[in-house]
Amino acid sequence: MPTDQYFEAFLHMAAATDTEIPAPFCWDEWRESVADTTPPWALSATSANTGLPQDKVEKIKAFAQGYYALSSAKDRAAYCQRRGAHNNTAGRDAMIAYLAEQWPNWGINEVLDGILKANDIDVFTMAEHGMAKLYPLDLSPVVALYREIAVRFFGDDAYQNSLMIKEPATRFVRTLCAGYWKRMRNKLARERAGLKRAQENMERERSAFEKLPVPTAAAGLRYLRALELWLNRLGKWKTDHLGDEHAEAQETLEGVRDQLQGVPTTASKKLPAALSAALATLATKAECAQVLGVVMDLIKAHEHDEEQPVWRIACDIGKWTEGVEEYSKLSYAELARALGLPNSDLPFFNLLQDPIGELDAWSEEGQAVLRSDAAVPLKPMWHQMVGITKIIDNLFDKKNLLIMDEVGVGKTMQAVGAIAMYEYQRLHFAQYGKHTDRFVGHTWGKSQLTADTHVLVAPPGLMHQWMMELHRYLKRGSFSVLPYAGNCTVEARQAFWKLYSEVSKPVIILASSSAVKADVVMYFQKPTKGVRPKPSKACAKGLVDNTLFSVNRNYGIFVLDEAHYARNLNKQRAGCVELTVRSRMSIALTATPVMTGPMDLVNIAKWLELPGIVDSEMARFKRELDRARRKEREKRQKGKGDVRLARVVALGQ
Repeated sequence: MPTDQYFEAFLHMAAATDTEIPAPFCWDEWRESVADTTPPWALSATSANTGLPQDKVEKIKAFAQGYYALSSAKDRAAYCQRRGAHNNTAGRDAMIAYLAEQWPNWGINEVLDGILKANDIDVFTMAEHGMAKLYPLDLSPVVALYREIAVRFFGDDAYQNSLMIKEPATRFVRTLCAGYWKRMRNKLARERAGLKRAQENMERERSAFEKLPVPTAAAGLRYLRALELWLNRLGKWKTDHLGDEHAEAQETLEGVRDQLQGVPTTASKKLPAALSAALATLATKAECAQVLGVVMDLIKAHEHDEEQPVWRIACDIGKWTEGVEEYSKLSYAELARALGLPNSDLPFFNLLQDPIGELDAWSEEGQAVLRSDAAVPLKPMWHQMVGITKIIDNLFDKKNLLIMDEVGVGKTMQAVGAIAMYEYQRLHFAQYGKHTDRFVGHTWGKSQLTADTHVLVAPPGLMHQWMMELHRYLKRGSFSVLPYAGNCTVEARQAFWKLYSEVSKPVIILASSSAVKADVVMYFQKPTKGVRPKPSKACAKGLVDNTLFSVNRNYGIFVLDEAHYARNLNKQRAGCVELTVRSRMSIALTATPVMTGPMDLVNIAKWLELPGIVDSEMARFKRELDRARRKEREKRQKGKGDVRLARVVALGQ
């Protein structure tokens, strides 16, 4: 399907409306949610109201006037596609450059991606059988969403009447979706290649494990991690043949679990002879327990779907701020100086990264890439440095933090950067007897940071991703990252804490949420609402000193990923409360703090002990949401009535 270029779609909108202040820049919804500015192709455009040099404004306006002077769609399309002096190529290129610069600021792709994702449209659902290509855009469900997308960007101005969307608005939306489809084709190629690499890596690690004269837990875990990566990639696809492969991989996991537990294996779960023999010769019970813990977490992660938000309603939630306004005028270098850094590089952070991101940066292959010319720079962006500075300020002010950035903004980078900065300040105090200048006057500025262990809790399905991200950001050897997984058994936990006691570097305990819940169940009495649970007298003797919550366990920073799963009074929330008590600071990460209602946010804020979020404010918020819901229902009902009336009039009934 031939598609307009973005600049042509904007010019078509302008030509069909008012070229003095062209659509959509004169429409209220666009001005409020996308861009409140004067575009340089408007007749009223000047250097003052566009921010461009006047000569560029004049070139773009001249190019636009040439477009407006043509009457037929064919002539206009040819004018935009041909290059040459008579087509004002300089104006065309200047307009393209302007849109390329402004596009990320307007957030159009993010809004479009969100609408399509909410309707289950992505590369994994739109790939044809065999994954060679996508379904044609015109035959996809995206077409049915054109109206919704147009209304999201243009509001009521998108409508020609109660039934029809204006032709320029529809054409603009079609152009956006064609661009999305192009991006999806590129992603399809990357995902196919990633799936192939993951399968090859899994098969290579399994073969290496099977061929060892004396199989070890380390080799078994490498195979399981590779199998997990392959499972994660398989699980994304909605095609039948990959669904069968996912089921077979799941059966392999269950077969490994059964063999390690000594359970007779069914015919459907029978393992390859070489793999079965390797598992049977693992050296010790502790190694078996370590491998079994990882297997149990992987099975849990792939048996249960994650919850999804059940509603999203836009309404006024009061005078909320981003919480980082005080840093808005600081440059990158000034933020680094505020953190007490001698230069703009974060301590313990890699300066380079693998451009593809498939290799473990701490593996020999990953290290070789970092030493090669293929490596690309790794550095936090300005807004991520702002986030890290805010976290460390809160650390010394004895305040926990809830980070609610959207997916892709960099919550992971900020959390890892905060742990690195904690260690930098801890070591600075040990060497100089004080923290860096900014923090000396803070509440905890004169108090030494003693704990050198940090806890990061993530859902089982994200454990491998977090391990890869920690290795990507942190230099190999700067920290010991220890996975904490599986059921809370004496053998498994004693093996972990024995390994922990032998480590001399700062430690990041990467714990699965299911392992945290298992520790809560085994270590504490059944909790009473409103009362902190007490250690259980029935706790096995071998576990009393071998859980995350045992006496004298103290941590530096506690990070909880996907914090919305701890919004209810459940075992994970109880574990979070206890880890918060034992940590110098707690950080909760979530892109969806409100899943079912505003009290979700209140409940997260309570265990985080956040100031400023109180029940009365959330009660008011809930009332506003209820009113917004009622208005939306009334609007939908009225819209249905208008449609029925239009049909009656059209049919002459």
